[in-house]
Amino acid sequence: MARTYLTTVGRLPGHEGLGELGAEYALFTSGAVDAVMLLLAALASPGEAVCVTPPTFELYAHFARVLRLPVVEAPLLGDDLARLDVERILAAEPRVTFLCDPNNPVGTRLDPEQVLELVTRSRGLVVIDEAYVEFSAGPSYAPLIARHDNLIVLRTLSKAWGLAGARCGVALAQPGLVDALRRVQVPFGFTNASQWAVRDRLTDSARVLDSVRRILSERDRMARALARHPAVERVFPSEANFLLVRTHRHERVMEQLRGAGIMVADTARLVSGTCRVSIADERAGDTLLDALSRVR
Repeated sequence: MARTYLTTVGRLPGHEGLGELGAEYALFTSGAVDAVMLLLAALASPGEAVCVTPPTFELYAHFARVLRLPVVEAPLLGDDLARLDVERILAAEPRVTFLCDPNNPVGTRLDPEQVLELVTRSRGLVVIDEAYVEFSAGPSYAPLIARHDNLIVLRTLSKAWGLAGARCGVALAQPGLVDALRRVQVPFGFTNASQWAVRDRLTDSARVLDSVRRILSERDRMARALARHPAVERVFPSEANFLLVRTHRHERVMEQLRGAGIMVADTARLVSGTCRVSIADERAGDTLLDALSRVR
């Protein structure tokens, strides 16, 4: 199935070259988060540092601490939180550096020149989590794996592929790293039911492309509408299936949305005054806009 995945995804826009990797470069995992734990358990030793770039997906640091690995933070820079502090990361000499690209919860893509500089100069592993890359106009870093033995790319079928319930992730890396991850993986962790669901979806990539196009169209519409909304201070640029929104009177906004039965992620602890709005259909978007208009 790894060969099918690489060939199918390699045909999608922005993923050209992925199909050139052999099946030995891919390991299916129980969601991409399972791959995070596997690679820390297999490839990091006690005392070796793990670097994260907040604001970012919080499970990277959580799993590192569970395994008693020291965590070093190198916060993202710039108004759009899209620039790496490369020198700070390198100075920490981490065994593993996690990058989330497109970023969760911000939605922006990292500066590609900085990413490549980090991969080239780092003595440790650089892990790029591309959970939302199908929604981005930019390319995947996966085709570079064959040239960099310290690069690991994580993918998931939970987002654009619509298979969150199947719990299917893919770790892409050079064969030696893939073999190391497989050695600590729980046997039979990727069930037959999940495998059949994945096979079925991979044979219907046109359906996925159509869904992505509709989400991107609605994302752009919502970004424009929210940017004009009096309750909103700023909408961050996004290349994911969500928008990070800074609001006026954040607590009142969250209270109003909860009261209206609208669930958004309160990301204020990560980026001040913000919430993350997942993109659905036009009706859901209009319901959100109407609820925001009722904030007093």
